[in-house]
Amino acid sequence: MGILKNVENYPFGAEGPVAGLWQYESAENYTVYNLVLGILWTLVSVLSLISIINKNLKYSISLIIFVFIVYVFGRILENL
Repeated sequence: MGILKNVENYPFGAEGPVAGLWQYESAENYTVYNLVLGILWTLVSVLSLISIINKNLKYSISLIIFVFIVYVFGRILENL
């Protein structure tokens, strides 16, 4: 959305199942929401690979905790 700058056909703030959710009120909110969660889930993926490669239980437990934190953070952002 931010790259193409072509948002005139997307109904930001319109009625429907996403009406009232802050991430759909504007293109900027939508971009920030997806960028933040995208970075966090990418970090989760990288940590998963490290955990698999190292076969270390410490990384696995930390990863499970981090996945839970990212999931809860995403749910909180959705409901702002």
